[in-house]
Amino acid sequence: MKLPIPIFTKLGNTFTDVTISKPRAMVIADTKKSLDSGMVMSAVKTFLSGCIDSIRSEERTISEKTDIRNMVSLMPYRSAEYCMTQIMLLHDPKNDGAEGIYRCPRCGKRIISELVKEDDMEIDTRDFISQLEVLFMEDVSSTFTVSLTQPVNIINKQTKDVLLSVESLELHHPNLNDCIVAETRFGDTDSIRMQFAVYVEALEKVNGLEIEKKDKVLYGMLIFENIKDAVIDLGALNSEVSKYGINPNIEKTCPSCSKKFKVPISLSSFFVSGLTI
Repeated sequence: MKLPIPIFTKLGNTFTDVTISKPRAMVIADTKKSLDSGMVMSAVKTFLSGCIDSIRSEERTISEKTDIRNMVSLMPYRSAEYCMTQIMLLHDPKNDGAEGIYRCPRCGKRIISELVKEDDMEIDTRDFISQLEVLFMEDVSSTFTVSLTQPVNIINKQTKDVLLSVESLELHHPNLNDCIVAETRFGDTDSIRMQFAVYVEALEKVNGLEIEKKDKVLYGMLIFENIKDAVIDLGALNSEVSKYGINPNIEKTCPSCSKKFKVPISLSSFFVSGLTI
């Protein structure tokens, strides 16, 4: 199975394909244990490590479980998300529907997508994961660059000197390890800062120059917290991060006012709901 975004190693290797299998009962139990403890990203790593049988590049195939687990840490999250859905569909092909509650942006009416069974009647208004579009990276690149509309200045609080004026950021595609580190720092109680922390971990260069680990620790969060035009610059960053992989957006029509609008399916909810034995 081809990955939407390849796995890029520090040695410069590019792994493009994986083979998957159904999760064993032990894998489901271990994954659910991590989820119950609140560590969602660690649960994803556990799940994928237990269900991926091999990871391949043009030159080699990795099949040892310890090596697979290490490689899964480097898997871009958008590829991990795609792998999760494909494994869940393999695990239970009938569990393809995603339930959800959505609100019309015009009139506020609740639209419920669900499976209802009453006596001999069945009404299914769910959305189906297998019908979602998946975009694969064709021009392979391990990083992307975002130029800021206004520089972010990092100031020395004592001298008021400008320590760093940030005009552009180069990031690798955020991987599972980045997400696990960010989740450890912020959990799910501060979702925006957790997203910033993911970007800090993925940060490779500032103004075209490699950023050292200590500078990421000192200034990383400050850079993202102080972006002046959040709509444009963070919007551009988010677009680059979500460019490849599953497009979760589906179109809904309000039955009350006929407004057409797009909303994202919760892929994480689909994942969690499928972890049953």
